[in-house]
Amino acid sequence: MDAAKIELEKSLTTISDCLIISLSAELADEDLAYLSERAPQKAAKYNTTCALLNFSRVSTMDASAFLILSQLSGVLKLMGLNIMWAGLTPGVVCAMADLNLEIDEKIISTALDMNTGLAMLSAFKGR
Repeated sequence: MDAAKIELEKSLTTISDCLIISLSAELADEDLAYLSERAPQKAAKYNTTCALLNFSRVSTMDASAFLILSQLSGVLKLMGLNIMWAGLTPGVVCAMADLNLEIDEKIISTALDMNTGLAMLSAFKGR
């Protein structure tokens, strides 16, 4: 495994039964494709019930990255996980609005930051 893949693997961690996907500032399509392949595998391996995509370091997002992350979220949802996108910055949200990109609220919940997102996911488990 090369150094770049090792770094990407580090961005996939589990806390309790939640898969945390920490996105880097630069969302390269090949990196997102790798995460899209590995995240479902890791979710299954560790029997996670939720996934939180942490956008706090992301400063820009194009339509391609949005589509890949939305598809990943859909795959994880089909596996039975609750999905949370947390830490979307105002710049990313404005870019999404400018591109007319909408989050499917049936699949993805959102939170202002990672702590709030984890608390919301914990509350979902209680339902």
